[in-house]
Amino acid sequence: MRDGHRIYGLYNDTISNDEGTNKMTAIAFYTRVETPRCRHCGYKGEVEVLNSGLFRWRAGTLIQEALPDLGADLREQLMTGMHPECWKEMFDETQEDIMTT
Repeated sequence: MRDGHRIYGLYNDTISNDEGTNKMTAIAFYTRVETPRCRHCGYKGEVEVLNSGLFRWRAGTLIQEALPDLGADLREQLMTGMHPECWKEMFDETQEDIMTT
């Protein structure tokens, strides 16, 4: 474990065309990243991300470009520590109130 990042898995996926030829194996390394402490509940969390995307984000690429397959809620958790459930608790009512006024 280094800087809250733990490389923990390797996924293999076989990809082939319609005829079943030209098979290719894609190998991707994932890292489980410890996120900052949530301001709402006070707990830290973990998010699983592709190593290549994590590297690009840490190098300065916008998170939505570096990790496009990760949902906006989990990207927010990576940046701020705010869990998706905590976000809903804090802001869902406020957004409903704004929409009705």
